Amino acid sequence: MKKINPDKFHAHGFSYKTIHNKVRKMKKKPKECERCHQIKPLELANISGKYFINQNDFEWLCRKCHITGDGRMKNLWKAQKKAWKEFLKEQDKIYNQKNILGMLI
Repeated sequence: MKKINPDKFHAHGFSYKTIHNKVRKMKKKPKECERCHQIKPLELANISGKYFINQNDFEWLCRKCHITGDGRMKNLWKAQKKAWKEFLKEQDKIYNQKNILGMLI
């Protein structure tokens, strides 16, 4: 999903923050996540990615469902996997350098 700049105004004239505030007033916050039905702190999440001022284009989700639905969880796993591979590669270099030095002594 495309990253939204909170200060950017959308085609219909309202900012990201204004749209969320208007929908918060229209859509009653339930006690549980609308996807997993667990009782956790909830966030107002846009469904279509188009940010219409329409309560049917938003849902109340727990953090896990929100970032999974947005694709951010997948991106986080990719970034962590890449960082772990780079770390292992660096450790392998250090190990090989120590072995070479050990053979020279």
